[in-house]
Amino acid sequence: PIYSRIGNPTCDALEAKVAQLEGGMAALTVSSGHAAQFLAFSNLMSPGDNFVSTNKLYGGTVTQFTHTFKKLGWEARLCGHDSFADMEAAI
Repeated sequence: PIYSRIGNPTCDALEAKVAQLEGGMAALTVSSGHAAQFLAFSNLMSPGDNFVSTNKLYGGTVTQFTHTFKKLGWEARLCGHDSFADMEAAI
């Protein structure tokens, strides 16, 4: 196969293998962790929803969670990773 920006044969092969290993009908690969996070959250969240996460994250993830997601109406409640009481309070 020839490389294409529309259908990459390397990605197609990886997606087919992941789907087979997981017993799924299909799989999707993306080029970055931020893209993966966005796809995962966009399938779960609606405007007005919130989620709890640790505050010990990569800086770009904190920005995505607290600024980009906020524009979509999603609230990130960040709390300490070593305190179950903080997590419970955030829930």
